[in-house]
Amino acid sequence: MIEPVLARVRDLTGETALLAKLADDKVVYLIVAESKQTIRFSHQPGGFKAVHATSSGKALLSVLSEDERQKWFKTYPGFASYTETTLTSQAAFDRDLQAGIQRGWQRSLGENVEDVMSISLGFKAYEQPFAIVVAGPLGRMQKNEATTGQQLKEVKALLYAALPSANLTFVGEDSR
Repeated sequence: MIEPVLARVRDLTGETALLAKLADDKVVYLIVAESKQTIRFSHQPGGFKAVHATSSGKALLSVLSEDERQKWFKTYPGFASYTETTLTSQAAFDRDLQAGIQRGWQRSLGENVEDVMSISLGFKAYEQPFAIVVAGPLGRMQKNEATTGQQLKEVKALLYAALPSANLTFVGEDSR
């Protein structure tokens, strides 16, 4: 169902596309459509990352209500630093999350792995938060950020077609 959507995202952007979900206090990558480029972001399905240091984590939390987010953070183990650009406080995370909501997509600029950037679109399917993620080398991704963000927003139509009974919702939109 969702694999063709990820393949389309990978082909549109030229970068690795992933499907992410919350797993307690971490992000888990469920499906990976790896870029065909020689230099690329690579990850295995089932791999975990920190919520606060990834665009996927931000996208997943962006689809929760403010109350749900605050409740979730009460059990979060902390804002460990992975790189010089990791957001290490809830206040910094919240500011970045709100900027992403306004922009229409979330991003991570080397916050988990140096020289890797990712852009993510959060959504709910079957009442559960998910994120489509595009990840690649920082320099290449930064040059294409606006285009990639717009492409992710356009992927909504593909998701509606692939998951017609999933009661999909996106930030700022009602379910269909």
